[in-house]
Amino acid sequence: MRLISKSGFLLMFTALTSVGQTSFPTNDDRLMAITAVAIGRMCAEQKPEMNYSLQNLLNVPDRGVTPELKSEIAQVDADPSLQGEIMAMQIHAAGDPLAMKHLCPSYAPKGAE
Repeated sequence: MRLISKSGFLLMFTALTSVGQTSFPTNDDRLMAITAVAIGRMCAEQKPEMNYSLQNLLNVPDRGVTPELKSEIAQVDADPSLQGEIMAMQIHAAGDPLAMKHLCPSYAPKGAE
């Protein structure tokens, strides 16, 4: 079941990042990082009681995020010049109810899944 969860997480990230690529950087890690930050923020805003956070995603080793991608995610999250792109991705993801169902649990505290 864990393999399916990881595969679903990566598949959903890929699907969300493939739409509208012309408005985002061509660097795959950057695009994945923008998506990760946007989904994390969206989940935290829509379900604050679940304690979803980007840190939860980054701190759990079995969630399939490489050290390089973790570094890129942290940089994107801290970069004020990328906030518009993050918000655009949030708006895009908010229109997909499957994002909440399948991606948000990846942002839950360890053991809360």
